[in-house]
Formats: sequence, structure tokens, C-alpha cells
Amino acid sequence: MMQHRGTKLLETDRLILRPFYVEDADAMFRNWASDPDVTKYLTWPPHSHINITRFLLENWVKEYDNPSFYQWAIVLKENGPEPIGSISVVSKKEEIRAAEIGYCMGKNWWHRGIMTEALRSVIDYLFDEVGFLRLESRHDPNNPHSGAVMRKCGMHLEAITRQSDLNNQGIVDACHYALLKKERNQSALDQKVPLLLSQYDSAKNAVIDPDIIHKPVPDFPETVVSVFSHNLFQAIVDFLGGTRIAETHDVDGVWPVYEVTYKGKRFAFYKARLGAPACVGCFEDVIPFGTKRIILLGNCGVLDKEIEDCGIIIPTKAIRDEGTSYHYAPASDFIHVNRKYIPEFTTLLEELGYPYVTGTTWTTDGFYRETREKIRRRKDMGAVCVEMECAAMQAMCDHRGVEFFQFLYAGDNLDHSSWDPRSLSGTARLDDKQKIAFLAFELACRIC
Repeated sequence: MMQHRGTKLLETDRLILRPFYVEDADAMFRNWASDPDVTKYLTWPPHSHINITRFLLENWVKEYDNPSFYQWAIVLKENGPEPIGSISVVSKKEEIRAAEIGYCMGKNWWHRGIMTEALRSVIDYLFDEVGFLRLESRHDPNNPHSGAVMRKCGMHLEAITRQSDLNNQGIVDACHYALLKKERNQSALDQKVPLLLSQYDSAKNAVIDPDIIHKPVPDFPETVVSVFSHNLFQAIVDFLGGTRIAETHDVDGVWPVYEVTYKGKRFAFYKARLGAPACVGCFEDVIPFGTKRIILLGNCGVLDKEIEDCGIIIPTKAIRDEGTSYHYAPASDFIHVNRKYIPEFTTLLEELGYPYVTGTTWTTDGFYRETREKIRRRKDMGAVCVEMECAAMQAMCDHRGVEFFQFLYAGDNLDHSSWDPRSLSGTARLDDKQKIAFLAFELACRIC
């Protein structure tokens, strides 16, 4: 039987879903209601004034006395008490115990799995406590990310109806999704959500922690500068005359950590390993020595042919198309990277006359699976380059409480009719790469 319970407070690992307050008007207007990018595929226009938002909230608050009214504010715990979006029951068919769910959220929080988490919670509540038997949702085909949220929650695409809906783009097609209560559990199995995406564990400690194996090194430099290229690493050690102060071990051998002095300041210098698992693993070993921050220089392929060979790229976000980061952070498509030191580094580059590009990087662990279709999709997501470690390193450093900054120099070009390796080789343009590597030490001098 149906038993309406109203907009009950719901909580998930990251979210609180609560009723709106009139006092939420400023946050709602600022975070999403006034943004045309958010409302592009919705049925209501962006709010032109906060008074519109306040008037809407006043009406919603009055409706909360009605137990069949369902309108939640989405609050991200780490973001504080203000809402970042909304999710609601937009229509009901009481006679068949069916409801349609709608949702929207500020673009600053897109692609982090937040709306999927919210929708799952609302689905569970409406099925288990209210008694609905069928839940529906729909989206404009030109807004596929909304459909991805529905699929991740077990909903099935039932129909695409032509020119059947009206939104801010005009008369449009509509993709209709639905989930039945009786098929919910089976649907979750049918979706075959990989363990990697569904079983993140936020526990700080594991059975084997790095500090069990590695102990602090007395007077270890707080800042570690690192490069991937063996040739570049050795050239810098030879030039700066480093002293070996520690080492890590694995099945491939012994990996030394050097202390180097640059402009009167002491830094650790270490050669990073290629690929997310190896790179993260080696720095997990180095952090217990006494590391407080890591500055990492990497190579990358470009997805924009306008980026010149050996041009400098500063990532601001990373697409998580690898596996390692999912052991250190909740599942999401993106992770924000380089949250500190971009202003200091760009000032340095401008003072020294180095051009640079900022943007999204694509972190993959399938070097030989960078297909044309994947490249097109990653470019559509905003990627300007591709590498193999950035997302995972940021996630690991966030988990360990270590500062992380990475910049890249452009290597091969994938934005071409055929692959162009350019300076991908470790020995190509080594003098230019050495100059770029010393920018890491210049940054370290400024922030330490």
C-alpha cells in the first residue's frame, strides 16, 4: 500500500538530502538556478533574479506540510550546509503507484557521482518506505550524462519518443527510463556495476600500510621533485651532484632517492615509475620518509595539435580512466588536480617567458587502447592531453594528506590523421626537457 511520508531527511556517505528553507535562496540562485548551462535541457528558464528563487522556495516550504510532496535539497557534506542541487518527485500516478523523478545540480559538482548517489537514495526511500511500484525519469537525448545517472541507478530505457517534450531548447525528443520495485535488485545485478566503482573504502588504514615497511629518514627534505624519464633523471643528478639518502625496492630493482641542493635549498629527487599503479606505489614508499609535498613533471600526448612539441601543460582536472585512483577516492569521472600552486607556477612561467596551456588531462592505463572513438569522447569531455598517472597521484596524495603538483610537457600528437611521435623518445630534445625540469625546482624554491 502507498503511505506518503513527505520529504524525509535522507543521508548517504557523502550527502544529506533535506527539505529546502527560504534561507537557501542565495545558494540555490548562485549554485544552479541562475546558470543557463544547468537549465539548458530543463523545462524552466534560468532565474533572472534571486527574488524568483525566493518566491519558489516560499511555495515549496508551504507544501512541506503535504505528505505527498517530495522536494529535496542536495547538500554535499564536505561543502558545508548550503545546497548544490535538488531532486524531487515531479509527477505521480497514484492509481498505479508510479512517480516521475527530476533532478538538477550546479555544474561545479558534475561528473563526481553525486547525483547518482542522491537518486539511489531517493529510489530506495520511495520504494521501501512510501510504497511506489514504478519510478520513472526522462531526459533530452542531447543530455546523455543525465541518462547515465539513470542507468547507474538500475533504470531501463523503455522508449525514445520523437518531438514529445518541451524544454529550453524547444520541442525535443525524450528518452524515457523506468525501474520497477520488483526488478530493482535484479536490475542492480544486470547493471554489473564493477567492484571498482561500487566498493570504495574510505578507511585510512589498511592491513599493510607503507609506514609499517618504511620508517622516517632523519632530516629528509619535505619537498620531493620527480621526473619519469631515466635520461632526464640522470642528467639532473649529474648536473646537481646529488647525494643518495634513501632508496625503495621492488621486483624491478632498487630506486634511489637523492638529496640535491638548488639555489641554496635542499630537495629530494626521485625517479617516478610509469603508469598509475607503479607511480602511486613508489610514492607510497617515499612518503613515510618524511615527504610533505610532491612536484612531478610528466610527459603527455596532446589531443590538440595546436599545442606545440614540448609545450607546457598544467592540468586542472583529470579524467579517471584508470583503476588506481578508485582505491583512494570515491568513484567519479573527474578529479580536481593541482588545487595549490597554479598561480605561483603560472607567474613563474610568465616571468621566464614560457607559454603554457591549462586544462583537463585524460589519465589512462591503456596506452595501446587510445582508440579514435575514445579520443573523440575524451576531447568532448574537455581533455587537451593524455597521460597515465595524474588522477591516481592526486587521489593518493589527497588520501595521505600530501600536497601534490604536476605539470606536463607535450610529447606525441594524437590529434592527427596518423600518430606523430614528435619528441616522445627519452633522448629527443633532452636539452629542452632539462630546462623544463628545472622549472620544478624553481617552483619548489618559491613555495618552500
